[in-house]
Amino acid sequence: MTKIISFISGFSGAGKTTTIVNLSSWLALLGKKVLVLDFAEKNDLSSNLGLNEVNSVGCKLNDVLLENIPLEQSIILSSVKDLYFSFFDYQVTPDFFQELFANDLFVLSEVIDLLEQKFDFIFIDTSVAINNLLLATLVASDSVILPVKCSAKELSEIGLMADIVLEVKNNYNRWLELEGILLTSYNDLESSREIVNQARSRFGNMLFKTLIPRNMTIESAAKLKLPIVLHDLKSFGAEAYLRLAREFLKNN
Repeated sequence: MTKIISFISGFSGAGKTTTIVNLSSWLALLGKKVLVLDFAEKNDLSSNLGLNEVNSVGCKLNDVLLENIPLEQSIILSSVKDLYFSFFDYQVTPDFFQELFANDLFVLSEVIDLLEQKFDFIFIDTSVAINNLLLATLVASDSVILPVKCSAKELSEIGLMADIVLEVKNNYNRWLELEGILLTSYNDLESSREIVNQARSRFGNMLFKTLIPRNMTIESAAKLKLPIVLHDLKSFGAEAYLRLAREFLKNN
C-alpha cells in the first residue's frame, strides 16, 4: 500500500527539499519505488532529480490538476533508478492554481487516488508559505515529516506547524499523523548539542534519532543539482541520509 508523506517547514533553508532528494534517492537504492511531487516555486527538487529544461516537458502537474489528465502522464524517471517525479510549473498558471485549491482542498487527494502506477512512497514538497496548497497537500497525505534547522529560533516554531497538521487532522483528514521531526544542519558544538537535548526533552519519540549534519558534501551536491548518492556515495553526508532512510523504513 502506498504511503503519502508531505514535507513541510515554516522556514526556508531548513533542508526540506535537500532531505526529500536524498532520502528518496536512498530509498530507491534500497529497493523501494518512490514518486516525488514538486510544488515548490523554484522546482529545485526536480532540478536535483534530473530535470534539465522545464519547457521541454510535455505534461506537468498543471495539466493533471487543471485539465484532468491522468497523473501517470506527468511522471518523469529521475537520474536514480526507481525514483520518479512530477512538478508544477508556476510560470504557466499561478493565479488559477491558487484559486483551484481555495475552492477544493481535496483535488490533489483525488488525483493521487486515481494513480494506477504503484509506488511504495509518494513524497510531496511545497513552499514554506502557509496557504491552501499546504492544506491540500496535508489533506492528501497519510503523514508529515517536519525538517527543522538545528537552531533555537526554528525549534520554537515547530508548535505552529504542528498546530496546522492538527487542524487539518481535525477538520479534513482524520488519518493524518506527524511522522517525525528531523533536525538538520547539526554541528558538534555545544550550542547544537543543547538544542538537540531540548528537542528530545520536548518531543521525545517524535524526533528522528538521525541528525543531518552541516556538511560540505551535502551542500556541494545541492549546488551541482545532484542527489548526494550520485555525487559522493561514501561521504559523511551520504551516510547520514542512509541512516535516515534505514530509520524511516524501520518506522514504516
